[in-house]
Amino acid sequence: MTGYPALPEMTDRSLSAFHPSRAHVTSEQVWNATTTLPSRGAVAVARAVPWRGPLAALRSPIRTAYRLYVERCRRRRASTLLPHSTITRSAIVIGNLLDLAAETGSPIRLVSGKLAAGVFSDLIPNLLRALDAQCDLRIVVERDYEAMLDNSFCTAVRARAPDAVRFLGTPLATFMNERTHFILVGQTAYRVEVEDKTHKATACFNDTTEAVVPTLLAQFDTAWRMAAGPRADAHPRNGRTDNPIGAMVALASGTPNS
Repeated sequence: MTGYPALPEMTDRSLSAFHPSRAHVTSEQVWNATTTLPSRGAVAVARAVPWRGPLAALRSPIRTAYRLYVERCRRRRASTLLPHSTITRSAIVIGNLLDLAAETGSPIRLVSGKLAAGVFSDLIPNLLRALDAQCDLRIVVERDYEAMLDNSFCTAVRARAPDAVRFLGTPLATFMNERTHFILVGQTAYRVEVEDKTHKATACFNDTTEAVVPTLLAQFDTAWRMAAGPRADAHPRNGRTDNPIGAMVALASGTPNS
């Protein structure tokens, strides 16, 4: 993607303001300690911080510190880039983006592979707050309609905004050589994945560079037009000609268009 910023290294800014009892835990240590254990960063935290118990017990205070840090970035509309990975951190960042939308009434644009339960299932309250604030919500899911019937987040969206979700039934990367999983809030806030399997991503609550959001908005608009609607009979598998992907799938499989 043209102009997409590389993931920066975390700075050594202390998180003591967010977790005073851990005054000497830096954001770099927080980043390292929440990756796959055991790791060099996690061991460094274990040695530097007088926490007792097994190494896994480090995750709770680290998670709290990170959550408070992200919340402050949201409230201050900080332009800080927030590189992150893991399901837990992804949920914290996306939840705060939904809260930002609720606070500002901004539109939400989301492209996801399957609205992974580990990330999205606990974000339904954040979603409902955004919908209560009358945010214009649009979601494109790469899975097909039938595969998403048991997804709690998708069900919650469709219960309140039936036309807010569209289904591709195929990876968007098949048609776009771009980063394909992201969430946008308004014109300046985003989270975009750079590695889907590890949830490695970067986010920003106030991007004023115009290097990322306009490109992602254009990409979303294309995906939205390509996707099928929320009805089962509009799924690409059924070869609907009003969905470009459906027409292509039907042509390739020899299925007559309805």
